[in-house]
Formats: sequence, C-alpha cells, structure tokens
Amino acid sequence: MTEQPDTTKHPFTFKLLDETVADTDQFSSQTHSKLADTLFDLINTSEKGFTIGLEGHWGSGKSTVINLLKKSLETRATEKTLVFLFDAWAHNGDPLRRIFLEELLERASLKKEVNTENSTEEEIKKEQDKQSLLDKIRGYKKSITITSNKSFSALGAVLSLSAFSIPIGTAILSKVDYNNLYILPNSQATELNTLFVAGLSICFLPLLLASILLLFRFVYKKDNTSTLFNDITQDEQEQNITENGERTSIEFENYFKEILPLIVGKSGTYQRILIVVDNLDRVSVDQANIIWSTLQTFFQFRSNGIEDDFSKHARKLWFLVPYDRQGLSNILEGIPSTKDSTKSDFPPESTTHLSNTESFIGKCFQVVIQVPEPVISEWVDHLEVLMDEAFPEWDITYKDEIVSVYKRYQSHIEISPTPRELRSFVNQVGILALRWKNEIANQSLSVESITVYAILQKNYSQRELRKHLLDEEFLSNYLPSVSHAQLRMEIAGILFGVDKDKGFQILIEPDIKQALITSDIKKFSQLAKQHKKAFWVVWRSINGQNLFKERNSEFFISYIVTLLSNVNDYKDHITTEIENIENELLKHEFDFRNDYHKAIQLFVPLANKKALILERAIEQINSKIKGLMPTNSTIEPRTDLFNNIVKVTKEIEKFTPITPLEINSLSHTKIKFWCSYNFHNMLPHVSISPKILDKINNELKSNIQKPGIEALETITLLLENFPKEGNWQSVTASLCTIAKDPHRHLNSEKIYHLLLKLHMSGEEKVENLFNDAQFIEKINQETLGNTPSLIILFLLIKMENLFTPKAPRRINNFFTQPFNENQHGRFLRSVDIENQQHIIQLLAKDERNILIKDAIDKGLWIISTNTNSNHQEESIEKETTESPNE
Repeated sequence: MTEQPDTTKHPFTFKLLDETVADTDQFSSQTHSKLADTLFDLINTSEKGFTIGLEGHWGSGKSTVINLLKKSLETRATEKTLVFLFDAWAHNGDPLRRIFLEELLERASLKKEVNTENSTEEEIKKEQDKQSLLDKIRGYKKSITITSNKSFSALGAVLSLSAFSIPIGTAILSKVDYNNLYILPNSQATELNTLFVAGLSICFLPLLLASILLLFRFVYKKDNTSTLFNDITQDEQEQNITENGERTSIEFENYFKEILPLIVGKSGTYQRILIVVDNLDRVSVDQANIIWSTLQTFFQFRSNGIEDDFSKHARKLWFLVPYDRQGLSNILEGIPSTKDSTKSDFPPESTTHLSNTESFIGKCFQVVIQVPEPVISEWVDHLEVLMDEAFPEWDITYKDEIVSVYKRYQSHIEISPTPRELRSFVNQVGILALRWKNEIANQSLSVESITVYAILQKNYSQRELRKHLLDEEFLSNYLPSVSHAQLRMEIAGILFGVDKDKGFQILIEPDIKQALITSDIKKFSQLAKQHKKAFWVVWRSINGQNLFKERNSEFFISYIVTLLSNVNDYKDHITTEIENIENELLKHEFDFRNDYHKAIQLFVPLANKKALILERAIEQINSKIKGLMPTNSTIEPRTDLFNNIVKVTKEIEKFTPITPLEINSLSHTKIKFWCSYNFHNMLPHVSISPKILDKINNELKSNIQKPGIEALETITLLLENFPKEGNWQSVTASLCTIAKDPHRHLNSEKIYHLLLKLHMSGEEKVENLFNDAQFIEKINQETLGNTPSLIILFLLIKMENLFTPKAPRRINNFFTQPFNENQHGRFLRSVDIENQQHIIQLLAKDERNILIKDAIDKGLWIISTNTNSNHQEESIEKETTESPNE
C-alpha cells in the first residue's frame, strides 16, 4: 500500500496557467515545430502566394504553429515578410472590412509619427501616403470654411443711435414737479406741463422709430428691415466629418489596390505578406460571409491571368486560415458556433454537419495542413510538465494520482486531449483542491474525486451531472481506486458544496420523494438496491419529516404501497416506518376516492395491531356505504367510490369476517342506484331491511286509483334483487286491489308487469284476478298492444280459456288477427324478455291462433324442433327489432 503523504501541512496552492500562446514546441516529438517548418519551407520557396488551410481541433496548437512560423519568417526568410494576424472573433460585430484595412496599414507602418530629422524623404513620403490612406479608410475628412459679414442693419442702426435719447429723456423727467402734475381734464390743471411731455417723448423715441421702420417694411415688402445685423465681417471655421460605416466590397477592393503597393514591391517595405485570418470558425454566420466574400477578391486576382501592377503585388500575398472542421461546418450550415468541438460526453457523442464542408475547403484552399492529435505518451508527458508548473509544492503522490486518473478516464475517449484542454484541466483541479483542501487533508475527500469532477465539469452542466450521478451505469467504463458508489457520493458532495453524505442525500432525496408521490415501486426498489446503506441514510432523513402525515390520502396510500412492495429486500430497515403507518391508520379518515386495497393487502400482514386496524377499516367502510349514495336523481352516482369500497372489503374479508350491515333507510333514488349497480352482490355483508318494502307498499295503498310510477319501479327492482326479503304477500294484495279498482288509469303496463313478476316468483293471489269481474271488465278496456305483460300474465294463468267465452274478448281478438307491428310487436318482444318462449310453441298448436301462425310464416319466430327446450330461436328480423320506449 502506498504511504500517505503528510497532508496536514500541505498548502494545496497552485500557479494558475495562463492561455499565452507558446513560442516553443512543448511536445517531445516536436510535431508543432515540424509543422511550422513545413509551412515555412512552402512559403519561403514559392514565388506565388497561396491560401493555406491549417486544420485542427480548438486548442490543438494551431496558434503555437503560427507563432513558430512567424518567428521563422521574421528571422530566416529570404524575403522580408510582413506577418499580419487578424483575429476575426475579436472584431465580431465590428465593420470587419474597415477594421481589416486599418490594422493592416498600422501593422505595416514603420513609425507611429514621421520624424523628419531621422527619416529619408522617401520614408516620409511613404508614411504620409499611408497616413492619408488610413484617414480615407477611417472616414471622409472635410474642411469647411464659413465666411460671414456682420454689420448693423437700418433697423439696428436707428435703434442703436436712438437709444442715446433714453438717458436724455430720463434727465428731463427728473426735473418735473410731480406734486402739481394732473391728468387732463382737470379743473386744477390750467396749462400743459411741457417739461413732462418733452421728457416722455424723448424716452419713447426708439420705440417710435422702430414702429415707423416696421411699417415701411410692411408697405414696401422690405425683408431686411426687421434684422438687427448685416453680415459684413469675415470669419473662418473648419469642420471634420468622419463616417464609421462598413466598406462595400468595391470600396474595399479599391483601397486594397492602393494599400498593397505601399507595403510590398519596389516601393514597399516588405517583399511578401502573410495574412493569418484567425478564429474564423467562431464568428457569426453573417460575419463569416463578409470575410469569405472579402477573401474572394484576392482569390479572383490571383486566378484571373491578368498581368498588371496590382496582380503582381497580389501574387506576393499569402493567406493562412486556421480552422476547426466541425466549427467551420457549423458556420456553413448556419449553426451558431458556441460549443467546443472537442467537448465530449462519456461515452462520447458527436453530431456533424459536413455536407458542404469538403467542397468548400477544396474551392478556398490550395493546400490544407492538419495539426495531428498527440499520442497518449505525448499528452501524458505534457500533462506531467503542466502539473509540475502549476503545483510546484504538491507532494508527488498527489500529482501522480491526478495524472493516473486522467489517463484512465481519457483512455475511453476517442479524441486525444488538446494542449488547451490539458491546461484547462490542470487549472480546474487546482481551484477544486484549493476549495476542498481541508477535506483532502483529513481524507474525507479523495484527490481522485476532484480529478474526475474536473473532467466531468467540462462535459456536463450541473443539471446533467446530477441526473447522471443517479445512473448506476454512469462511469461504468472508468475503474476507480474506490467503489463506484463511493466515487459518486464524493462527486455529489463536490457538486452541492457539502460533505459527501449530505451531498448524496441532496442528490437522491428528490428521486425518493418522487417515487413515493407517484407510487413508482420499481424506481423506489431500484434506488434502495442501487445505493444500499446510503439510500437508508437518506431515507431516515426523509422519514423523519413525517411526510405522509402532511399529505393527502393519495400520498399516504402511495407511501405504503411504494415502501412495502418488495419489502423482503429491506424488511429490517423499515421497523419504525411500520409502527408509524400503524398509528396513522388507527386515526386515519379513509377517503375512498383513492384505492386502499393494495395498501391493506401489503400492510395488514406486517401490522402488530391487526385486529384494531381491520375494525377501524370496516367502520369506515360501513360509514361510507350509508353516506356516499346519491340523495336525489340529479346527482350522478359515484360508482368509483363504491368500487374502491368493494375492493377494500374483499381484501379485509381475507383476514377477518365482516359483521353484516342492514340498511333500513333508503330513498327511491338510492334503491335504484343500489340495485342498478348490483352492489348487493358486490357487498354480501350488506342487506336491505324489509322495513323499506313496507314503507313503499304503504305509498301504493295511499293512492290506489293512480299509484306512483316511482314506487312501482322501486318495488320491481326490490323484487328482482331481493325476492326472498320482505312481505311480498302484502305487496301482492295491494297491487291486486289497485288492478281491480274500476277507476284506476288504463294502460298501466308497470302494474301488469309487476303482477307478472310476482306471479312468476310464486305469489298465488295474482291468479285470482282473472276470476274477478271488475278486473275482466278493465281488461276489455285496455289497448293490449301497450300492455304486453297483461297478455303474458293471462296466458301463464288461463291459457286454456283462450278462444273461449271465459277469456276477455280483447285477448281473444288479439290472437285472431294477422301480425301487425304496432299491435303485436311489443308482445312478441316481451315474451323473449321474460324468457317465456314456450308460450309461443303452445299457441302455435292451435289453428285458431292467426297471430302466431302469421308470425311464424313471416319468419318472426322459428319453432325449435327440440320439444324439451323452452327457449325458441328467433329470426334475424326479430333480433334487430328495438323495443320502443314506454
């Protein structure tokens, strides 16, 4: 085991590495120097300029290559070369063409100011030409001389001279005796005070003269009589006006034609120009288009074959354009270039937009030279050099561990790190170590974790990193010196700025809560299994908040189901939680809008107070059964509530018998609701008291002539669902009394239908109706097509009397007519509904029964050959016939 350094005295200080472009090749294989030498040889031995593309990832060392090339050109070139570096990104948003021309001229100037004592006339003239051209490029300078003659006008002269009269008039007025001065007419004023009049007239003389001159102007239309001054004096003034806008391509071309001879050639200072357009792949799409259209000017002159002075100078012009292929592709595709192309997730993912890039490069560059990626031994050696430079006081063990971690991580990434990335990584490790020096010193945080975090910081945002740390597959390809769980905990602590235990709690607490709220059993179990002890440390904190006590029933159920599903995996961890749930259930108000059955199913086997909990649940169930049914017909019954109650009831019955519940107070609406949804079968422990039937039977007796339809329907439902409960003999007697009443309403199908049901259930009193003359008389008044139950009832009781004088004449007539839908259709359908198809078979045996014979002939009924079967098959026509509403 490696001996741990004395961390208590370790300062963890570091020297921040800057981004200065290196002027020496820092890789042992000297790849950058060799590449710079290749470019130097190409430029130095060629008579004609070319456009060269220098391709490499951002941070791969393109700037270092350019810096080395610049040094060689300035010190070893056979021709004096001006190396002009134009940073397009630094001027993004500025008028690029104007800035380009200005910087080129300034870079080519030998002196800022022309010194006439130390410079030749030729140098002075050249610098003056450059300065003059620079002024033109910057804007148009205009000297404007303004001449004006200033003198008094006639009005001005009169007013000026007459103004002297004011002090004279004032002096005269001062001599006036104002005590004896009166306003005319006055009996005391015997004569005019001439002294006062004279003084006042002299004071108002300027106003009088000005009025006369203005009147003269109005009459004779003289325009200058209202001004005080005429321009008679001369004054000179100079104004400079500068225009700062972008130059057009034509203007740029013309200016460049003037600039180039001042820099290269016989009259120039240099024999060759190398223009480096840097960071072109980082500017906006619009700016990039301007630059490329500008460069086309030079490409055109070098390829048009025309021999003139400018083309000769243009042939001494070289362009070097460093670029990243991905960044250039983004520009060509119109995608904002905001992300480093070397930036890679773990594992790496990349998206390329290179559809037009190759053709573009082929058109614009005569030659492309690529900056190679360093091999692993190269960048590892460079990383060690950077570590020594940034951390001179660190223990060698820490530095070796950082390099080792970076190698293990980076070995799974397809792209080698660039020099810029390595410097950025070292700086990030240094600042993290400075922040966490105390934790590193007491060994609660490892150097490995801050190293991995520094790498992840480059690839992920905080939100993304938080999400990935929860994934057990995250960093699975990286082999840490500690467990993956331990590494993730430490990284979580760094992410949230707390110790590792607290950091992991912050990390997974929202996911645990979300799993509880949404009842995501799979996620909850996965978190518990994945994080093991760490999960339960966080769980203790969450459970201590008593979340389920502060939430609604839905959350409480979700809490129980989520916690207790797969409980065998962590049963020992939830003893306290079981007790808390038990105490809560004993006072919990069940809200059956939510489904409790799964919670009961999971919890009751684990409960210590099982009997009390079941008793509490049954009490809540019975209370809801009585209270949750609708009180009137306008309220839609909440079947979902009863369905939840039924499911919980069935679950409880697995543990204990439920005491029978008898309901003795139900309205017509509640009985209809109860019977319609078959709750008496769903909840076997609940029964309806016979007292309810007696109550409704009394309603029938109170209005014999016109019994209530609602009461008849309710009794029918009770008979169908509870045939063995209640005093049905009393109900039968009441209905027979109503049926025999000579004043009751006709066509009372509901009464006949209920009598039919009672007869079918075994009530013998119904048979006596057909022996009653009043009842027979009432039948002979009925429209039998509307009372099919009456016909069926007669056939079941007195079929042998059919076609005899003992049968009511209307019933005899009913069967002696051919089939008519309006008169007979309802009867045939009712026979099928009441499952009395054997009646048709019996009726068909009598030749006098014209109705049945006609129905069979028309295919409305098919008599079965199976004489033992009471059920008769129907024709297709009969099956498709709908029963009309009553």
